[in-house]
Amino acid sequence: MDDNQEVTRQSGLSRLCSSIICAVCVAPIVVIIAVFVLGWNEQRAVCEARAIDEGSENVEEIGCDSATAGNEALVLFSCDLSSAGLTPLSAPGSDFSLSYTGTGLSITAEMYQCVEHSSSSTTKDSVGGGTKTVTTYTYSKEWRSSQVSSSSFNAKDSDEYRNNCDVNNPSWPTWLPDNGVQYAPRVDVGAFTIDSDYVAQIPLTASVFASSTPSGWSLNGDYYESSKARQGNENIGMVRVSFKGTDWSSRTVTVLGENKGGAISRWSASDSWGCSDFGLAELRMGTVDKDVFFEDLQAESNAITTVLRIVGFIVIWVAFSRVCGPLEVAADCIPCIGPYIGNFIDGVLCCISCPPACGCALGVIGIVWVAMRPQFGIPLMIIFFCTCCGSIGYVVYSKTMKKGGDDSGAGDGGEMVGNAEEA
Repeated sequence: MDDNQEVTRQSGLSRLCSSIICAVCVAPIVVIIAVFVLGWNEQRAVCEARAIDEGSENVEEIGCDSATAGNEALVLFSCDLSSAGLTPLSAPGSDFSLSYTGTGLSITAEMYQCVEHSSSSTTKDSVGGGTKTVTTYTYSKEWRSSQVSSSSFNAKDSDEYRNNCDVNNPSWPTWLPDNGVQYAPRVDVGAFTIDSDYVAQIPLTASVFASSTPSGWSLNGDYYESSKARQGNENIGMVRVSFKGTDWSSRTVTVLGENKGGAISRWSASDSWGCSDFGLAELRMGTVDKDVFFEDLQAESNAITTVLRIVGFIVIWVAFSRVCGPLEVAADCIPCIGPYIGNFIDGVLCCISCPPACGCALGVIGIVWVAMRPQFGIPLMIIFFCTCCGSIGYVVYSKTMKKGGDDSGAGDGGEMVGNAEEA
């Protein structure tokens, strides 16, 4: 074993107990959480689609000159951002004397540090159902935006650590600015004012520089770099800072929201069964056509819905497969051939748990859509019930065929005995 490796063992009894706890306690809780998330996701999808449709039908396209245009209504306009009235943003508590006027200021401070990585491989014992896990630790130097504590490294005495790092990471300097983003509370757009919900949607892509380079720092491209905290000869402890702000050369934005006397805020769609407090407050860079704007909103909502559906289904599938996990561990305890049987059982459990997981996910989705959109929900429920009936029918059929085979075997044996007696 190499000096950067660690071996841990788990007995068969410990594995069995853990598997039973997972099957009895953890898996049901995970299924319940996944079902809740799936239901919430479908409700969100239906309500957001309804809000987008209602907004598309009622939106008023207005110009940039009159703050009263489309008052008390959902409006869409493309105007230029204005820097008037913005309070300068800074990096307090740091070496940098910065006073930047923009919609926001993003600060990224990083330190070059030694980082530990680990990879594990687990093999089953041929006897007893236990496992052996070999964990290999490797080290590399990387830029990180937070402190990496080298005191918790697992293989500091290894050649891997000495060859790649060899020195401890220093403490995070107090003279570095804090990572994060500052936003202006409100910004003027044409004759209108947008609030913080919109300001946070304006990308911060333009490089921002201090009025002068602080002592002990040097400017390298978009980064300020310093070696004041460097340790050893491997550049560990080097720091760099970058500032990003508003690109004033591309200041046209398209805004969607409710106009309240020149102040643009979130517009709320009308409430309906299962939907309340859903609305629209969106900003896009550049000039965007109304139809394209709403198509993009629906596409974004559909993408989120699809991702959460897939994740919810996979989580339920994994949870269902773990319900019978103790069978795999029990098979592993068989001497010599146990691990092979356990792997086979694990594969079978993975396959047979897929249909009920799919049925459960479709059932949850269908129930929500039946309640909110019957024309889509009823077909999903039909698929759900067909899946359940098919699974139940297969189990019943298998038991019937097995029982019929046993009875047939007994009858053949009886006939053979009778023929033997006659002979």
